[in-house]
Amino acid sequence: MLQFVIENRGTIACCAAAVSGTFLLTRYPFPVDDPLLVIIHAHKPAIFHAIQWTYQTLCFTSPLILSSMLLSLAYIFLSKHAHSAGRGKLPPYPTPAGRAALMLVVGEIHHPKKPVPSDHPRWLTIPERGLYTGIAVLGAIGSGKTSCCMYPFAEQILAYRHDDTCRRIGGLILEVKGDFCHKVRDILRRHALESDYIEMSLDSPYRYNPLHNDIEAYALAYGIASLLNNLFGRGKEPFWQQAYTNLVKFIILLHKVFYDYVTFFDVYECAINPDLLEERISACRKRFSRSEHILIEFDPYMAHGDSLNRHGFTTDSAVNRMRARSSPELESYLEAHNIPYEIETLEGLGDTSSESVSSAKREQLEAVERWFYNDWKRIEPKLRTSIVEGISVFLSLFDDNPAVKRTFCPPRECYDP
Repeated sequence: MLQFVIENRGTIACCAAAVSGTFLLTRYPFPVDDPLLVIIHAHKPAIFHAIQWTYQTLCFTSPLILSSMLLSLAYIFLSKHAHSAGRGKLPPYPTPAGRAALMLVVGEIHHPKKPVPSDHPRWLTIPERGLYTGIAVLGAIGSGKTSCCMYPFAEQILAYRHDDTCRRIGGLILEVKGDFCHKVRDILRRHALESDYIEMSLDSPYRYNPLHNDIEAYALAYGIASLLNNLFGRGKEPFWQQAYTNLVKFIILLHKVFYDYVTFFDVYECAINPDLLEERISACRKRFSRSEHILIEFDPYMAHGDSLNRHGFTTDSAVNRMRARSSPELESYLEAHNIPYEIETLEGLGDTSSESVSSAKREQLEAVERWFYNDWKRIEPKLRTSIVEGISVFLSLFDDNPAVKRTFCPPRECYDP
């Protein structure tokens, strides 16, 4: 009964006020026959009605305030005992290593609408799908964000199926202080997973190129420009960020077309040296001017003449063999029928129609050339210098710091299996 009264104290206070107000107005009605009120009513009717309405209102509000105070005192001094008497027990905590599905236990669930213990509490969990959306932990310094959230959450996720090499969880931890990484290493050590721990630092033997991925050149360039804004602030003029993004985008695109590989040092080097940038554009154009041909003997050609004629074979009397332009389709046919062949590469023929080079890369190279000759070189030298200086303040870190350059600008061979 006490618990019911405390939980519904607002409704009970309103009912008590309604009953008390009705009783007061019935037992002590407003004295309309009072001589002073009669005079006020005759000369100032508005004041009379205001007094009358105030009296009637106070007949209800005064009991409401009094009953609310009494019930609030009961809630403060009596609710603790009532809550502790009705509190149930939580089910056994699901150990992370033994969970059937990936989930994160973040707390307890009691009454869904009121801050009181429940007779049948249960664990508050985030299922696997909910973990893909990200979690934000907010709090002041020293409020326990790391010890109460980060450490337990990492323990639950890393311990899940830790003995299953195919289903255990991997992750990437980015932090500045370093103590959380040490804690994660201790967690992995307790679960016999210390060999899975790889630390990327300037002193570690591992290397990582942030630009070596399948992300488009524009997205990579925009990320670098956004990083510059975070480090040095955003200016009121959007031109500078647009210029940074455009310059970095086309340098990255050129290297992806030419080398299929690019590092921060490559971007920095070409940004500060326009002659080197033009030289690499010319080298890329020269590479695309190569012509690759396939040479086969006369006998295999005669045996498969009906299928090979459509590939444009001609007689090359200089080498006494049949010659045709290389194509993936032709190479696949020759390999499928075990026909021996030789690929001959000829330089500087000015042939830009070779199928051995993808048309997409060729079009990207043309876009880089249009940007360089029709846009970048037409900008005033002083303005170009200002644009380059805006990004070199960050990119120069990958040149003047050997440890940073070694770690984050590895040569392409590091990614060769």
